[in-house]
Amino acid sequence: IFEELQAQGIDLECTPDGKTLTAPADTLTDRQRTQVRKHKAELIRLVLESERITQQLLQAAKRACDHWGDSPAAREQMRLDCLNTPPHLRADLLAQFRKQYGSDKP
Repeated sequence: IFEELQAQGIDLECTPDGKTLTAPADTLTDRQRTQVRKHKAELIRLVLESERITQQLLQAAKRACDHWGDSPAAREQMRLDCLNTPPHLRADLLAQFRKQYGSDKP
């Protein structure tokens, strides 16, 4: 269900307490709502993991911009490009940035 929703451009989000999922109003079908309820715990884990990867991707992109001495405008464009990358491709892009520009991990 997570991949199906992402493919349709429907972004699930977790509330700050990490206990509830939200989606834009009127985007889920009745079947999807049922599936989200049924798989809530796993979907919360996947959403939180996706958010973690996105934050790491943005940090890695910043390292790439630092490497090249990019302007503020280029840095903003890089940030937007990362955020516009489909969520299911972000881990691969993160791996590429880490390979090319190093990891933020010690």
